[in-house]
Amino acid sequence: MIGAIAGDIIGSVYEHRPIRNKNFPLFDSRCTFTDDSVLTVAIALAILSKRSYLESVIEIGRRFGYDLQRSVEQIRPTYGFEISCQKTVPEAIVAFLDSVSYEDTVRNAISLGGDSDTLACIAGGIAEAYYTEVPPDIRAKVWECLPSFLWKITEVFCGVYCASEPGS
Repeated sequence: MIGAIAGDIIGSVYEHRPIRNKNFPLFDSRCTFTDDSVLTVAIALAILSKRSYLESVIEIGRRFGYDLQRSVEQIRPTYGFEISCQKTVPEAIVAFLDSVSYEDTVRNAISLGGDSDTLACIAGGIAEAYYTEVPPDIRAKVWECLPSFLWKITEVFCGVYCASEPGS
């Protein structure tokens, strides 16, 4: 879970400014969590609290001030920027398959361009499961970037379901 959130945060600055190589700083002052992290934590909350995904997504979404009162009809006329899963998920898997470490996975994913935060979130989650850890310096940056209530949910979830604790 930390791997997915870290990938999201690292990739956040490259989403609309693609970089086509692996030589970039993992974190800079513009890095932030995005919807990928928010929804990941919301699903973790649903699993931990044994309540519906819908309830958890609404609770977490409202805590970030998301406007959930609009209808599809209101959104549709002006909505844009679509990245399909058919062109994101396979590439994220290849970024992992072509890697030698957690960090290398995230660098591979971001270097593809496109929806870099989502690519790195997916690939980072796979990499954490395979390599069994996210490096401590990356974990520390995730802790700095997430609001405390998101970090607390992440910490509890990892304590129950992950191979290693979030702070280790």
